[in-house]
Amino acid sequence: MACDLASWYPSLRQHLAKGIGGHISSDIDRLFKSLIETPLITLDDVLREELPVIVIDALDECGGFRYDSSGWDDYEGLLRTLKRWVQADHLRKFKFIITSRPENRIAQIFPDSISTHVNIPSGRDVKRGDSASDDIRVFLRSRLDEIGMEEAWVVQAVDYLVPRAAGIFIWATTVADFLRLNPKVRFSVLQLKDDTEGLESFVFLILHRHHNIIWTWPHGGRDQVGHFCYGCNDIC
Repeated sequence: MACDLASWYPSLRQHLAKGIGGHISSDIDRLFKSLIETPLITLDDVLREELPVIVIDALDECGGFRYDSSGWDDYEGLLRTLKRWVQADHLRKFKFIITSRPENRIAQIFPDSISTHVNIPSGRDVKRGDSASDDIRVFLRSRLDEIGMEEAWVVQAVDYLVPRAAGIFIWATTVADFLRLNPKVRFSVLQLKDDTEGLESFVFLILHRHHNIIWTWPHGGRDQVGHFCYGCNDIC
């Protein structure tokens, strides 16, 4: 985060260099104050609409191995630091967004009294017209237009795929990457099993129909399916 801030706001670099002070501390509270809090409060000359929006994605997955004492201490330290951010008056002008599963500990740290909760449904909770589905619809249409799919096919594919994504963007991005080559043929493959839902079902469907696959994912997307490191230059 400190590196990103330095890239966007050169005036912060001297404060960050001073905060590091020639050594790196493992104390998360000290790091937050010296590399984030102190530099940010110097941005008095930046227009409010140009202030940074800070996003912490998947907070529930931070903290490493929380089943051991050191991992849990690190996680608690992170939560404590983020709560301090929310409560500090001089930091409230910065938009701070956290995404996470609704874990009890996170809900305790960020109650409704100091934060605004927005529920984004996924899986079986997704209903037609939910914001997540609308966003995925826009994303898929854009990606299918980029690969040159005919309009009639785009409409059919988007209408078919959006409900099956169930509000999960990684499902949508995985399918969009799969459709980059021979999109019509590959879309027909996806339709072979009408009840396909979830990323694992999608992968197993393809592997079941094509046993000799070596699947090459663009942009490092191989990590999207965890240990499924299959690939093929020309699956169809």
